[in-house]
Amino acid sequence: MNRLPPKEIARRRVIERLDISKGRGVIVAHGRTLEVKFDDLLDLAQAVEMIMVKLTGKVLNAKFRPIIRNRAALTYDHVIGGDYTLYDGSQGRCPLPAFTECNVTEQVVKTHYLLIESGGNRWDNWFGRLDEMVKCLYIVVREAQGDPYVPRPAIYISKRPQDNLLTLQGAANG
Repeated sequence: MNRLPPKEIARRRVIERLDISKGRGVIVAHGRTLEVKFDDLLDLAQAVEMIMVKLTGKVLNAKFRPIIRNRAALTYDHVIGGDYTLYDGSQGRCPLPAFTECNVTEQVVKTHYLLIESGGNRWDNWFGRLDEMVKCLYIVVREAQGDPYVPRPAIYISKRPQDNLLTLQGAANG
């Protein structure tokens, strides 16, 4: 596949439709309907990442992929994904509106919802693009194995004279 410009990659990653339940589902992106089947959470994450490869020729940076230490912990009790309206409100307000504007493509992107229940834990995920969905899934994979999510540290230099020391502060940079 030829190298695509960033705007085209972002456009192809937009999820138009998501319908997942009972270990299978459909993802529509870039006008293509792609079926997914999965046995566990890692299968689902890798299936979505392979859809990204197919549509854009790109995968996530390896730093986003967790080390798999306990594949047995990645089984699920319940996975359902689809429209933003699937969320039952039991965990508080939704963190995203039903639609957002992509700052790269200036395209209005529909927000999708993915509920994962496994081993007594619940993860509620909202996203609009394939790369966001994969990142959410890899965080769930990491946490389901017992590894807490730790944001990458970021160093910033303040221009205020009273803050003339480098400060290490956590930042979730995607």
